[in-house]
Amino acid sequence: MRANPFLFLRQSKLLLAQRDALHQEGHVPGQRPHDLKALAVLPDLAGGAAVGVGPNMNAAMTEELFRLAREMDIPCQTEVCPGGNSGTDAAAVQVSRVGVATALLSLPLKYMHTPVETVLLEDMESVRRLIVEYVRSGEV
Repeated sequence: MRANPFLFLRQSKLLLAQRDALHQEGHVPGQRPHDLKALAVLPDLAGGAAVGVGPNMNAAMTEELFRLAREMDIPCQTEVCPGGNSGTDAAAVQVSRVGVATALLSLPLKYMHTPVETVLLEDMESVRRLIVEYVRSGEV
C-alpha cells in the first residue's frame, strides 16, 4: 500500500501549526493561532531557571538539578518537553553515538528571535547559580 503524500503533508502542517501555537502562546497570553492547544507549557518569566523534563532527559541529572535548586534556594520551574521535543539540540545530543546523558536547563524568555527578545536578569542569575552549583556538586 502506498503512502498518501497529501495526508503526510496535512499532518506535517498540523504539527507545525501546533508548534507555532506553543511558541505564540508565550508571546500573546491566551491567544493561539489556528485554535490549537499548545503541546507543552512554556516557562514563566520570573519563575527562575527552567529544568527540562522529558523522555530524552537523564532522570538522575534532572533530579540533581531540582535537588540543588531546593537546597540552595535557587528559583526554578519545570519545563515539560513532550516526546523529547524541547526545541533545542538536547535530544540529538542524547542519542548521538552510544548515547550521552543529557539534562536541559533553559532561560525563560519572551519574543524569541525578535529585536525585542525579553529575559529577566533574575532568571539569568538563577540559571547561572544552578549551573555553578551543579558543577560544584561533582555530579557532572
